[in-house]
Amino acid sequence: MGGVPPPAGTLLIACIGRCEDGFQSAPYGLKEDGSFDQLEVNPDDERLVGNSISFYLVNDFGSIRALETRPYIGVFDFYRQDLTFVDPMPLPAPKPTITPTVPTAQPTPTAKLPISGDPVVAGLPMLVVISGLVLGSLGGGLMFLARRQFS
Repeated sequence: MGGVPPPAGTLLIACIGRCEDGFQSAPYGLKEDGSFDQLEVNPDDERLVGNSISFYLVNDFGSIRALETRPYIGVFDFYRQDLTFVDPMPLPAPKPTITPTVPTAQPTPTAKLPISGDPVVAGLPMLVVISGLVLGSLGGGLMFLARRQFS
């Protein structure tokens, strides 16, 4: 990782084939300087002999693959393997930032009362009385017609 040890808590795993459905080693906690020793790659499946071993750095957010691979020869032995990782370690998805909105002060509405002496104010009661008389007469006429049809 550019000559810089991976962050604390990073694990190393080895896989033969795909990690999901092939062999995956137990995770190994790296030393503070990023080095490791005794990463055990010992699958039970003999059909994996001759396949490549891939190495991955793993954290809670994903994994990155080393450039180097090593053939699995099926014999338990100790090997020295330097690994190079060029991709950055996966990071958590950024949390969306929420900008609080400050409510703007709305002016308090003031009641608009009629101005004394306004001629519209004087005409309103007369309009209501006339409307009432018209609607009452109309209702009475409709009742008279309805009663006349049923008799």
